[in-house]
Amino acid sequence: VAEQGFGWRQPVAALIALAAALAPALAAFGWMFGGADGPLERRDPVQVPAFVAEESSTRDQARTLVLGGTSPGSVSYSLVRGSGARLGDGELTEAAGSNSHLDKVVANLVAGSGADQGGQLGNFAIRYVLVRDGAPRQMSRVLDTTPGLSRLSQLDGSALWRVDRQVARVMVVPAGGEGERVPVGSGPVDADAEIPAGDEGRI
Repeated sequence: VAEQGFGWRQPVAALIALAAALAPALAAFGWMFGGADGPLERRDPVQVPAFVAEESSTRDQARTLVLGGTSPGSVSYSLVRGSGARLGDGELTEAAGSNSHLDKVVANLVAGSGADQGGQLGNFAIRYVLVRDGAPRQMSRVLDTTPGLSRLSQLDGSALWRVDRQVARVMVVPAGGEGERVPVGSGPVDADAEIPAGDEGRI
């Protein structure tokens, strides 16, 4: 009876028990050194080229217009500062509501209306226009022929243009809107600068 009581089943059962005991320890070891995989993945938060993000933090506080879409008739856009949109920006945008004036500027830009696009973009402190990878090629062709925009580079399928005029978040505008505009240094939120004397009617 004793000879029949110990066979191949006992070693197999012991190996199974040992594997069951070691599995959690090995998994914990892997998580500790490699990190746990899951539905969330950390990616590079920078959505614009590094030099654009750096320039956006200067005293001008210039912005970048990011364009996307799946067809010429369906265009999406976002207006970003610094390295791009951050967690929570969506709630701020929703609270602020849409801007019909900016909607019209973007529509005219991608349609190639021939208007003073540089001036219109400058009114929103837009210094760069970035077209995302996957956007219709027609959009890039229109921007290439738009006066006041200069194409700079293409990275990871995206394309970048610069507005050919002085752009700043805060500008002193002469009366009537004609004449040279003077940029005023500002921070991300406020602006504190001494403005020299000038003609009446400036804004």
